[in-house]
Amino acid sequence: MENKEFTELANSWVERRKRIDSADVFNRQLLSETLVAKSFWLAPKPMAFCIMLSMFFIFAMTYCVLAKPSYWPVAAMCIFGLADTAWQTSMRDKIRRMDGGVVGLQTNLLRYRRGYIRLSIAMWIAMIPFLWWYGWFFDLYSDPATAIICISILAAACILTFYWRTRKTFRALGDLQSIATDLKDLNSD
Repeated sequence: MENKEFTELANSWVERRKRIDSADVFNRQLLSETLVAKSFWLAPKPMAFCIMLSMFFIFAMTYCVLAKPSYWPVAAMCIFGLADTAWQTSMRDKIRRMDGGVVGLQTNLLRYRRGYIRLSIAMWIAMIPFLWWYGWFFDLYSDPATAIICISILAAACILTFYWRTRKTFRALGDLQSIATDLKDLNSD
């Protein structure tokens, strides 16, 4: 009689363990899918950006060597863009993998936020002379009215694009930070 009860208890424990293991696998998969979905804006479509920037770089270098050496700022901006895309993709992948667990996730989110702000400042510092060069190169500054209109349109386009991307990025960082906080609370319980 005891052997039958022991067997039933063992079978019950095995069934419970299977349910716990399958729930654990499901939760990990759900967490992974959530991290991937929420981290999209940390590096949106990096392959497309790399292909586009590489094509611009090749064209700029070819044009610079064959026609006008003063076209070098386009190639320089492409290198800056490629480096920025590579960094963002690397950080996004670390966040998705949760390198270092929950603490690593929080640390990488903080690193990404700081790096994004610093690179944004560097980008705007580089964009001011680039916009001036762009107008000079294409002879858009023939008179003051044309210069003001051209710089205003280019600057407005840059500002709107930057605002939209930054808004999406910081919303994603907030969502990921709340996931990390929830995970930390679950681990401490």
